[in-house]
Amino acid sequence: MGKSNEPWSRTQLTIRLTGRRKQLLLKLAALAEPGCTPGEAIDVAIRTALDERGPGELEARMQSVEDTLEAMDSERRFEAARIERALKKLESGVAALHALIAELAGE
Repeated sequence: MGKSNEPWSRTQLTIRLTGRRKQLLLKLAALAEPGCTPGEAIDVAIRTALDERGPGELEARMQSVEDTLEAMDSERRFEAARIERALKKLESGVAALHALIAELAGE
């Protein structure tokens, strides 16, 4: 990066990509929209690099997602326990009804 600033004074640049850079750009293009051109993939890379959200915000967002998933799991477990209790009540009610029917049938 210590080379002359002369290329940056041009209105357009032509860049040759090494095989490795091309592979990385292809991976980025695959994550973008279908049919993403090399220029569009470079635009995505530039926007991503200039995005004001830093790694700290990404970690915070990931933590928020994890917290949300944990809360959803807790709610799911609570609902499962509630349904299990309701089924046990229903089972005992059916057993009592069965006993009553058996008693009435025996009369």
